[in-house]
Amino acid sequence: MKTLLVKAQLTSSPNRLKDGSVTLKFSTLEEISNEDFATMDEYWKQNGWLAFKLNDIKEQDLPKENATVEGELTPSQYLRRNLYAKHIAVGGKKEDFPTYYNKVMAGFAKSVQDSFPER
Repeated sequence: MKTLLVKAQLTSSPNRLKDGSVTLKFSTLEEISNEDFATMDEYWKQNGWLAFKLNDIKEQDLPKENATVEGELTPSQYLRRNLYAKHIAVGGKKEDFPTYYNKVMAGFAKSVQDSFPER
């Protein structure tokens, strides 16, 4: 995805939230193109890095690793957790879950493979 780089000003004092995170409010210093606005819209409620420095920003100032949220589930963990909840909700037992999970995942993989266009 595109790196969003805009001239900006921090426009309000940081506000500490209950969980210890902070709300920041920025305003751009110039009009924003439709392309940059569309990029901002794509990034709505996504996790990533926000870099702000009083000019003279250099590549080494930017992190090399992806931003992660402590305790956030990976997509596969989220899917597994939801499949477990469904399994239990329909009367399944904890000890039967590995068999159920493998069966469901095999069915999902087959569905994906079947969706490929003919080669």
